[in-house]
Amino acid sequence: MKRWNGLPGVWFSMTLCAMTLCACAAPDYQPAPSEALAQVRFVNVDRPHICVSGTAFALHPDTRGHASVPAGRMVQLTTEFKQGAGHCSPSLRFMPQAGQTYDFTVEARAERCFVTLMRHDPSAEYGLRLVTDAMPAPGICQ
Repeated sequence: MKRWNGLPGVWFSMTLCAMTLCACAAPDYQPAPSEALAQVRFVNVDRPHICVSGTAFALHPDTRGHASVPAGRMVQLTTEFKQGAGHCSPSLRFMPQAGQTYDFTVEARAERCFVTLMRHDPSAEYGLRLVTDAMPAPGICQ
């Protein structure tokens, strides 16, 4: 297991095995009809999953990379990122806000995996704000 740099100043472990196992067995996430939702746009990633209340679900983003996630409660997003021979499976925990859209981006620099979670905010200078309360999470659904 390698240690990758995720959020600024935070080190956390990536568990590719947990992601791979999750990808095979997780049912698809289906929001309840009256459930408050947020949207997450996945950038540069494959096979996103969500952990809600201790259960792992597969997410299937639309053609623009957006997937619906439950709002108003803690969720864990896990995905897979590959570039050349390198790979990582970043996992973040945060509480999405109803009606908001987020960008979950992964990129590699200097052989390290960097994860960024931004919230769309038209009042921000570039239309995005860093989600500062997102926390690195173990690669397994808890």
